[in-house]
Amino acid sequence: MNLRDKTKEELVNELQELQKAHHSLQESYNRHVSESKKLEISLRLSEEKFRLVFENTSEAILFTQPDGAIQFANQEACRIFGFSNDEFQANGRNGVVNLNDSRLPEALEERKRTGKFKGELTFVRKDGTIFPGELTSNIYVDSLGIQRTSIIVRDETNRNLADEKLRKSEANYMLLSKQFEAILDHIPGLIFYKDTKNNFMRVNKYLAQLHGKSKEELEGKNLSDLYPKEDADNYYQDDLAVINSGLARMNIIEPLETKNGVKWVSTSKIPFVNTNGETIGVIGMSIDITERKLAEQKIELKNEELEKSNAVKDKFLSIIAHDLKSPFNSIVGYCDLLVERVQEEDYDGIGKFAEIISQSSHRAVNLLMNLMEWAQSQTGRMEFNPEHFEMKSLINEMEFLFEDIAIQKNIILNKVLPITSPVFADKAMIGTVLRNLIANAIKFTEPGGKIMISAEVKRNGLTVSVADSGIGIPKNRIETLFSIDESYSTPGTNNEKGTGLGLILCKEFIEKHGGRIWVESNRDGSSGKKGTSFHFTIPTN
Repeated sequence: MNLRDKTKEELVNELQELQKAHHSLQESYNRHVSESKKLEISLRLSEEKFRLVFENTSEAILFTQPDGAIQFANQEACRIFGFSNDEFQANGRNGVVNLNDSRLPEALEERKRTGKFKGELTFVRKDGTIFPGELTSNIYVDSLGIQRTSIIVRDETNRNLADEKLRKSEANYMLLSKQFEAILDHIPGLIFYKDTKNNFMRVNKYLAQLHGKSKEELEGKNLSDLYPKEDADNYYQDDLAVINSGLARMNIIEPLETKNGVKWVSTSKIPFVNTNGETIGVIGMSIDITERKLAEQKIELKNEELEKSNAVKDKFLSIIAHDLKSPFNSIVGYCDLLVERVQEEDYDGIGKFAEIISQSSHRAVNLLMNLMEWAQSQTGRMEFNPEHFEMKSLINEMEFLFEDIAIQKNIILNKVLPITSPVFADKAMIGTVLRNLIANAIKFTEPGGKIMISAEVKRNGLTVSVADSGIGIPKNRIETLFSIDESYSTPGTNNEKGTGLGLILCKEFIEKHGGRIWVESNRDGSSGKKGTSFHFTIPTN
C-alpha cells in the first residue's frame, strides 16, 4: 500500500505502532545492558573474592591439568614449597608430592574412584626437605569441558612438631610420675594426700602395706573406714587445723594402729594447694619411729633400773654401815664384859650377858644371810631350783628353828596345817621367806603374845599365812613395806633392830615363783584383833 493511498488516521495509527515498537525495543535494549552490567559486576566481585581467598589463605592451592601440569599456584604455595609459579609449571605435580610415600597410590586410587581425596601425605620442598601435610584434592570440569584438579595442602610441620612436643611432654610427665611414685613407694615412711573430707586421694605403698591393702584399695577410702570414729575424728581435726590455717604442723608424735599392732610415728603435715592457689586438702608424711620410741622406753627403763640400783646400793651401804655394825658392837661389848666378870670371878648377871650375846649373834647371822641372798638376787647369781616338797615339813623346820627364841620372849607358836601340802618351788627361797616372816612376827609381838602359822590348799596353789598379835603397822606404812628405797623398819617390842631387807627378799622370791605377797594389819584393834598377817601364794605344780 502506498502511503499516499492511506488516510491520515491510518498513518497516525501506524506511526503510533512504530513508536510503541521502538519504545519496546529501547526498553529491551536497556534491560539487556543493565543485566550485562550486573553480571559483569557480579563476575568481577566473584573474581575478587576468589582472588582474596586464593592469595590470603594459609594453605597452598594448586590447579593442575590431567597430565599433572600445574596451571598456577597461590602465593602461600610458593612460600610453603619454595617454588615460583614458573617453577611450579615447569616441575608439574610430581615435583611437589613425595613419590615414595606409601600412602600415595591409595590416595590416587580413591580420588580417581570418587573424584576427591582428603588425608595426610608427605610433600617435597624446593630444597628437598620432606614435610607432612593435609591434602584436599578434587577433580572438576571447567567451563570448556576440560577436566581439572584442585590441590589444597595444609603444612602440618608445626602441628606435628607441637604433637611431638606434646607426646614428649606426656612421656616425660609419665616418666617423672613413675619416678616420683617409685620414690614415694621406697621412702621408709607413710605418705598420704587427703582431701578436705578426710578421704585418701593418694598413698604410698608403705602406708598401704601397714593396713594390709593395696594402694588402689586404700585410695578413695575415708579415714573412718580404717580407724575407730574417735581416732579418725582426732586425725581429721589435725588435718583441718592445717587446711584452715594454711600452716604446716611438724613432728607430731602419735601412735598408729596397724595390722601388725601399734606403731609410733612422727607426722608432719602441709596444706595441699592446687594450681589456682586453693587449699584442697593436706599432704602428710609419717616416719616410723617405733624403734626409736622403744629405745627411749628402754632408756627410761634403764634409768629407772639405775635409780633402783642406786637405791639398792645406798641401802646396802646403810646396812653395812649401821645395821650390821650394831649387833657386832653388842656382841663384842658384852663378850668383853663377860670376860672381865669371869676374870674377876664375879658371875652376877653373866647369864643375861650371854642371852644378849646370843640374841645379837642370831640377829647378825640372820642379817648376814639376808644380805648374802639379797646380793645374789640383785647380781643374778641366785640359782632358782624348784622341786616338789611338802610345805608342812618346811614349816615344821622353821618352827623348830625359832622355838627357843619364841620361848625366851614368852611367845606361843601355833600351826594350822593341812594333812598334805605339796608345792613345786625353790625350797631354799621359800625357807628364807618363812624365816623372815616368822622372825618379824616374833620381833613385833609382845611377851605373852601368839603367832599363828597356817596353810590352805586352793585351786591354783597354796596360801601360807603368818599372823601375829603384835603392835601392827600404820596404814601409811603398809604400801612401802616391800620397796627398797622406802623400806619400813621400826624397833621390835624388845627394841630389836631391823632393816626391812627381809620383806624385800620375801617379795622378790615369791614373785620369782609367780605368786604374790600381801599384808593385813590392825594397829589399834578397832576393826578386829590387833596384829599383822602376812600372806603369800605358791604354786602346787
